[in-house]
Amino acid sequence: MDRRTFCGVGAATAVVGCGASDMPQEFTLQPSPLRTGHLVGSPVPGYAEYVAPSTACTGAIDANSIWQVIRSGNLVVWHVIYTTSTLNTAALPSFDFGVLLPEQFRPNVNTTFPVPIVDNGVLLDAPGWLLVDTSGLLRVLKDQSATAFTAGTEAGINATAVCWTTAKGVF
Repeated sequence: MDRRTFCGVGAATAVVGCGASDMPQEFTLQPSPLRTGHLVGSPVPGYAEYVAPSTACTGAIDANSIWQVIRSGNLVVWHVIYTTSTLNTAALPSFDFGVLLPEQFRPNVNTTFPVPIVDNGVLLDAPGWLLVDTSGLLRVLKDQSATAFTAGTEAGINATAVCWTTAKGVF
């Protein structure tokens, strides 16, 4: 039933909004005020973002990696894209991202998160671990037992995101 049919039906004419003067005749679309918070240099209080430059990892892999971190108030979200390389050296149990986390995004205490790991060219069923250190170090371990990645094969971290809270660098 369209608006005209509904408004022409007996008791429905008493419903507010059925008169022609009650209906808006045009709409003006405005961008959401929250959307401006996604811009770098945003005037939204307590919002910051950082994209790490493409820098080589050290340790078990040497792939260049780009990751992003966003902070809104005390909530921090860190995201990394699929980052792998072929190991050409001795097998090692971990690798560090080549750029430290800026101060205002760092957790108050060392924090660990389960993350998807690639080893020997396949995504493993068991998670590895991301250590986010209060110094800004981002370290990935193949597993909780610090087992070495397989030498001579593709290894690294699958795309993932983790979040934590912080009180550092209060805005």
